[in-house]
Amino acid sequence: MAKLTMTSPKGVAVYPRLDKPDTKFDEHGIYKADIKLPEDEGKAFIKAVKAKAAEDGISPKMVAKCFSKVLDDDEEETGEILVHFRVKNKVIKSGQRAGEIWDRRPAQFDARGRPIAKHKAVAGGSVIKVSFEIYEWAFGGKSGVSLQPEAIQIIELKEWSGGGDASSYGFGAEDGYADEGAPDFGDESDDDDLDGDDIPNYDDDEDDY
Repeated sequence: MAKLTMTSPKGVAVYPRLDKPDTKFDEHGIYKADIKLPEDEGKAFIKAVKAKAAEDGISPKMVAKCFSKVLDDDEEETGEILVHFRVKNKVIKSGQRAGEIWDRRPAQFDARGRPIAKHKAVAGGSVIKVSFEIYEWAFGGKSGVSLQPEAIQIIELKEWSGGGDASSYGFGAEDGYADEGAPDFGDESDDDDLDGDDIPNYDDDEDDY
């Protein structure tokens, strides 16, 4: 079976986990590089991924489950498409490293294509491109397809600092002490719609995705 790899268009990151894996639902951790794309660009990308997967006989309906529709705060469709890029860490089962965790953290590159030695804590709202593998899996009587991120290119970086900004604590600007080394986060209002937990899975029976 040939390895099927592609690179996504640039999109807005939605709840990424790219410096440390998310261990909430998997003890070994999952790296996430989900992005949202404008409707037209998203539909074209879905068709491209399906065509690439078909080269290896992978069902278009299985590929479709890697995409979903974005909803706003009123549960209305925005027209944008969410692309799910996920890869799990694994336990090495044989050889000298048997029992160790295979850390599958995606490599990071800057906008000029240079490798980033110290991984950035990429936050939602960053603009990234994703290099990924179309991976067909089967386990425990079930089967499916996942888009597994191998590397990302950071076009515009918003970095997670481990806490909210001043407004999330009810603080505003006042006259007085100013930390000259503090980062300028600018207007964070565009991040309000990045709640990926409220986005439904794409329904295969709708539209022509």
